[in-house]
Amino acid sequence: MISAVCGLVFLATLVTAQNDGCKVPAILTGPSGTISSPFYHYFPEFEYPNNLNCRWTINVGTGKNVRFTFSPAMALEDCSYDWVAIFSSNRTDIQSACSGGSANALAGPFCPLINLPATPPPFILIGNSFVIEFCTDGSATFHGFELTFNETDDLPAPPATFPPAEPCGSTVVQTGDTPVFIQSPNYPANYPDDISCAWNISTADPGRSLVFHAEAFSTERAYDILELTDENAGVTVGSFSGSAGPSNLRTRASHVYAVFVSDDSNTYTGFRIRITSHVPKCPVNSGFCPNTGDEEFCFEPNQLCDGKPECPNGADENCPRGCGTPVFPPLVSTKSGERIVGGVEAKPHSWPWQISMLFNGNHRCGGSIIDHHWIVTAAHCHAGDDMSAYKVRVGEHDIEGDAEMNAWSYDVELFILHQRYEADAPYSSDIALLKTKMPIFFNDHVHPVCLGSALPPPVGTTCFTTGWGSTEQRPARTMQEGALKDHKNIHRDTKVGDPLRQVDIKIVDPAVCVATYAAQNDPAVITADMICGYNDGKDSCQGDSGGPFVCSTQANPNVWELVGVVSWGYGCASEGVPGVYARTSHFLDWISETIVAN
Repeated sequence: MISAVCGLVFLATLVTAQNDGCKVPAILTGPSGTISSPFYHYFPEFEYPNNLNCRWTINVGTGKNVRFTFSPAMALEDCSYDWVAIFSSNRTDIQSACSGGSANALAGPFCPLINLPATPPPFILIGNSFVIEFCTDGSATFHGFELTFNETDDLPAPPATFPPAEPCGSTVVQTGDTPVFIQSPNYPANYPDDISCAWNISTADPGRSLVFHAEAFSTERAYDILELTDENAGVTVGSFSGSAGPSNLRTRASHVYAVFVSDDSNTYTGFRIRITSHVPKCPVNSGFCPNTGDEEFCFEPNQLCDGKPECPNGADENCPRGCGTPVFPPLVSTKSGERIVGGVEAKPHSWPWQISMLFNGNHRCGGSIIDHHWIVTAAHCHAGDDMSAYKVRVGEHDIEGDAEMNAWSYDVELFILHQRYEADAPYSSDIALLKTKMPIFFNDHVHPVCLGSALPPPVGTTCFTTGWGSTEQRPARTMQEGALKDHKNIHRDTKVGDPLRQVDIKIVDPAVCVATYAAQNDPAVITADMICGYNDGKDSCQGDSGGPFVCSTQANPNVWELVGVVSWGYGCASEGVPGVYARTSHFLDWISETIVAN
C-alpha cells in the first residue's frame, strides 16, 4: 500500500515523511531541494487527493536568492479550485496553510490545465526564505506538480518591455497595419480587485474590421471577465476569462467597446491584447471557410456538397455519412463523478451534435444538430427576437478553454418556437428550432443526431444527457423556483461545467412521473408531449436546457437518436423526482413541416 506522502526529495537536508508539508507544515533548510504533490511519481495510477492544505517553508544560505523550476509534466486544475503559489516567509503569520488564499503570492498561483502546455519557465526570487503552499478543493484531480529550488547569486531577469498599451478609459484608434495594445491594470503584475476598465476601440478606416489576439491571458475564471461588444450591431463579440483569451479573433466590426471587470477576490496577472484590422473579403450575409488560418475564403450556401470543393481544406464537401454515428464513440460508463450533478466528463467530441447556444456572447442553452442548417433546442431558451444576439457554437468540448481546431460559431437566421408554447406557462410544447444563416460544416467533431422513431424507448432504458450546465445538486423549495433549467437561473455562486459532461438517465414510466409531480403539490402537469428520466443523484441542470437526451437505437447500439430535449424539473437531482424532457417523437411532424416551410 502506498502511503500519502508529498514526495519530498532533498539534496541537502532530509525531512521525514511526518514533515511532508501536507500532514503538517514542513521546514526545508539547505542549498537545494525538490517538492512534489502527493502521488506525483505514481501517476497515472494515482492523482493528488482532494482537500489538501500543504505548506513548506524553505531556507537557503544567508545572502542568497532562490531559483525555482517546475517539472514539465505539471498539471493542475483551474486556479479557481487547485493551485500552488510562493509567498514571503511572513506567510506563516497566517494561522493555517491555504487559509489566506493566493492573492498575496510573490509568484503564482500556478495552475495550468491538463491539456495546456503552460508549465511556467524557471524564475528567480530575491531572498533566502519563502513559503510554498499547495491547495486543492473537493472536485477533480490531476497529475500535480514537482518544484525544484536552488540557491543562487543570480538576480531575476529584468522585467520584459512591451510597446506601450492604451490605459483604461482610452479612445483607441487602430490605423492601417499598425497594431495597438490594451492590457489589464498593473500588467504583468496582478490587476486589482473590484475594477471596471473600459476602452472605446475603432479603426481609422471604417471599411476594415478589428482583429483581437491575446499575447497573454490569465484571469479568475467566470469572475474576472473581458467582454468585447460590437458597438454598431449592439452584440457581444466575445466574453473571455480564465486562460482563454481571444485568439486571432476576426470580427466584422469597425467599432468595439472592451470592458474588463474583476470581483473582490483572487487577482491574476491579467492580459495583454494586440489589436489589428483587416479588410473582410466575404460579404456580411455569407460566411468563410473554417480553419484556414489568416486568409479568408468565402463560401456560399448553394456550394455545399455540390461535388466541387470551394474551401482549401475541402470542408464544404465533408457531407454526412449518416446521423447519430460519432467518429469518436462515447464512453457510456455509468460512473458518478464530481462537479456535475452526478455525471462525468464526456470523451471529447463523442457527442458531436451537441451545441452551445450563445446569447450576447454567453452560454445560455444547449441544443442538437439535426441538419446542416437546423438545431433542436428548448422554447424557453428564447430570449428575444433580435437574431443578431444569438450564435450557435459547434465542435467545442471545453467552452472556457482555448479555441479548438474544429470549433466554429454560426449566426442565427430564425428562432422558431412551437406554436403551442406559452412563455407564461412554459412547460408544455417546450421545443424550438434554430436555423443558422450559413450551413454547418460537418467533420469528425461536428455531426447530426438522428431524430428517432415515433415511439419512445421502453421504460428502464438507459439514455444520456449532455451539457455544460450547473454542476451542483440544487433541490428547489417550490416548482416555480427550480423548474426551468435555462441560463437565467444560473447564479454567480453556482459552478458551471467547462468541459462537456454526460449523465446516464433511465426512462421512467409516465404514470410514475405523473404521480411523483402530483405529490409535490405544484401546478405543473406531465403531458403526452413529455418524457421523464431519473437516476439517483443524477440530472441535467441550469444551463443544460435545450440540450440532447439521447438513447442508442434498439437496432444498432452504435447509432444514437434524440428522444428528448432538456426542459424542466423540480430542482436539480432532487431525490426521487425525475427530470422532464420535451419528447421529440411527439413533435416529428412539426419539425419536418417547419424545416420544409423555411
